[in-house]
Amino acid sequence: MAKKETAKKRKRTRRFLHPSHTKGYYRFSKDFPSVTDSEGYRDNDIIVNSPAKKASVRRGLIVLFVCVFVASFFVTTVCFSVSKLPAQLNESDIPANAEKTVFSGYNAAYLTGDVLSYSSAESVISKMRVLGVDTVVIDFKDAAGNFYYNPTVNVSAEAVAKASENPKKIIDEFKEADIAVFARFACFADDIYARTNQNEAAFVSVTTEEGTQESIWYSNGNDSHAWLNPYSSEVQYYLRVAVEDINSMNVDGIIFDYIELPADAAENDVRFKDAGAESPSSAMSSFIALLNSVYVDCKTAAVVPVDVMLNSIKTGKAPSAFLSECDFVIPDARLSLMPENTTIGTRQYAKPHLSPTEFITDYMNGVMKFASGEDYSVKIIPLLEAADTSGKQLSALAGVKGDSYIMYNAEMNYTDDNFVVN
Repeated sequence: MAKKETAKKRKRTRRFLHPSHTKGYYRFSKDFPSVTDSEGYRDNDIIVNSPAKKASVRRGLIVLFVCVFVASFFVTTVCFSVSKLPAQLNESDIPANAEKTVFSGYNAAYLTGDVLSYSSAESVISKMRVLGVDTVVIDFKDAAGNFYYNPTVNVSAEAVAKASENPKKIIDEFKEADIAVFARFACFADDIYARTNQNEAAFVSVTTEEGTQESIWYSNGNDSHAWLNPYSSEVQYYLRVAVEDINSMNVDGIIFDYIELPADAAENDVRFKDAGAESPSSAMSSFIALLNSVYVDCKTAAVVPVDVMLNSIKTGKAPSAFLSECDFVIPDARLSLMPENTTIGTRQYAKPHLSPTEFITDYMNGVMKFASGEDYSVKIIPLLEAADTSGKQLSALAGVKGDSYIMYNAEMNYTDDNFVVN
């Protein structure tokens, strides 16, 4: 009898330490079996094989499968994306004085229209990648009146002497390399058109011994940068068709240059035939605003020259270009063009280029005051010089919360191995 009691106690101890059954106290549990044994225990085998438990296991397996699928898809996508990135450049490929910048927005380098006649843009693209450039600004029509593409509008043979036979090929190469292309278009400065259509040009009255005569006005002197009449319907048609041709080439944007008369135009008493009530610069901006209403899918920008911008900062009145309805305004901030003894606010700069950081900061702070007005709201992209290899201009730009810029390479040596934009 004692042996049986001892064996029974051992059996109960083993059940406590190594339970093969679970006491069925949790009657409202979803896993509670419908049948228990004679001692009130429910068998674990019954629990495992119960319909509720099997459904729970199936749900767990489904969740696990979904998680594994999502993780696998994510890894595959990332690997595919990385495989599409351009090959990493070696240190030997980077010029010693090149410094890649990290800015948001448009970091652009200016190129002459000659690049459109290249057989391939591969060499230029490789330099742009090293330098962190994500946008190129290319001359499609310059202030001399040269076209670097063949417009459908009737122009003289002189105007298309430098035109590329297939500019879209070069544009496509840049875009395939994820480099945006902005076309720079000189609007109302056009020497060739002015010489061949003198009645459509800005003029001044010149008094000689023979009397008073009208003469074409050149803003730079030496027969350079003649201005077209913004009030003329013929001029507007000529420019509109030329812009339509550019837009059809699938460029990312158009930069309209020479839509602000130089500040000394009034002093020289520059006039236009059949002038309207609004000022010439306002008439130019109104024409660009009209183009903007047509080409809504193409980003546009208006350039403000140095003398006009400095005069506006002084008077506190925004240039007419701010009313052109362009997405961007590009103030010319090239130090080489800044006049000596320039005053901005309370500070005077005898030679602005000797204090690039301070001057650019003051200049851009003055520009930024015009960024938002009652009738407009634009983004600002300053035009800087590529000669600043020390990066002082960009440091000043960062100080005024500027994150986009265009580097103007004055020597146009972008085919040279030493081309550096910052």
